[in-house]
Amino acid sequence: MKKNYTKVTAAVAGVSLMAAVLLPLTATEAVAARWISGKEQKEAAAKPQTELTEEAAVPAYKLLGGESEVQAVEEAVVVKANGETEQVTVVEPADEPVKVEMVPAEELNSLQRQVETNQKVWLLDPVLVLKNAAGQYGFNDKEDTFTLLSADRTQGIAKVLVGHGNKYYLAQLKQPGGAGSTKIWQVVSIQQVKTVVKNPPVSGGNVDIGPGVEGLDYNKAIKWQQDVDAGRDRWRLNPLEVARQEGKAYGFTDQDGFSIIRQYSGTSLARHGQIDMEVKHDGRIYTMILVKPFGGGDAIWTIYKVTGPVKPVPQPETPVPGEKILYSTNKYAAWKWYDDRYLQDMAFKAVVTASDIKENDVLADKLQMVDYRNKLVLAAYLGTAGGGYDIGIEKAVLSGNQLTVQVHTKSPPSRRDDDEKYHLPC
Repeated sequence: MKKNYTKVTAAVAGVSLMAAVLLPLTATEAVAARWISGKEQKEAAAKPQTELTEEAAVPAYKLLGGESEVQAVEEAVVVKANGETEQVTVVEPADEPVKVEMVPAEELNSLQRQVETNQKVWLLDPVLVLKNAAGQYGFNDKEDTFTLLSADRTQGIAKVLVGHGNKYYLAQLKQPGGAGSTKIWQVVSIQQVKTVVKNPPVSGGNVDIGPGVEGLDYNKAIKWQQDVDAGRDRWRLNPLEVARQEGKAYGFTDQDGFSIIRQYSGTSLARHGQIDMEVKHDGRIYTMILVKPFGGGDAIWTIYKVTGPVKPVPQPETPVPGEKILYSTNKYAAWKWYDDRYLQDMAFKAVVTASDIKENDVLADKLQMVDYRNKLVLAAYLGTAGGGYDIGIEKAVLSGNQLTVQVHTKSPPSRRDDDEKYHLPC
């Protein structure tokens, strides 16, 4: 059996006399443990958290109050192979939808795992999913047009408009493994539709103002569009880069997380395109709405509105690509550590072979029957302590050849803590 896990890093999160877990791991050659002291932990917890305030949020833009209901429109600017564009509106179905057979669950799970390890990442884009399978549906990935109408990553549904010859087809996709920005897409149906070209084709460099976005400062938008047309500030064509650059006026930073949750080719708010983006800032979640003020050609994106923060909805924990959660529990979440320091004989131990257990080891009786050919025992000792103290192993995460173990601890409140809790006189 190959032994390839060479490092264990332990991080104390919060406290026990002794706790142990048994993990299905290949035996470890060498183990190194690192503890974070109670003082370091308290200092991290006491670090001030900054919040986005309305004053700091919008020196350049007006923050619009209230949520207005917007409806997606099945309309898109289609860019043809010769570079010309046309505004295409879906009017009604021209035929019954043809259902696409679902990929077997085992194959879907395999594809999802590949994406999580940075393989076949095109499966995260509904347009590319359809384009890569174009031949299966009678399309031509070189000559046909594939235009995203909408993608809702909170519901796991998307629509793509396909131009094939002089006909248009509406393809519907969904995320069979659950909604989210890290879940793959699959085609579920294709339907021929009747369409109307609303305006003559325009060449790639021109823009169409059309219906404006209510409340948007078009004096600035026109200047930005002119700069882009002149070859400057081309980042305004990339919605993620616009969110990062313009988001600084709202207090966001490059360290924040930006992810697209909904995308439309047009809505009742912004006929030329709208993107709803989730921004994670200092543990809070904000919603950023970006719009295209103009249509056709190289049209810019800009921020229309920022709302939040909202309380994050608990989600099942998903390892980052390359990570695997080997053990996890939340039963120690309410534990707190009140002491200024940890006990002097506190220790962490990884038991790789039976020879690692000494005769006087407290684990000796409990671990005699363990098969160390495919098991690894992790043990955390709080040390010598009285009542009210405890320790528990909360999580073990494997990333490459490094295993990180999170330990949670608790201690009884000090007299001062009790006094503050019950407001007792000194």
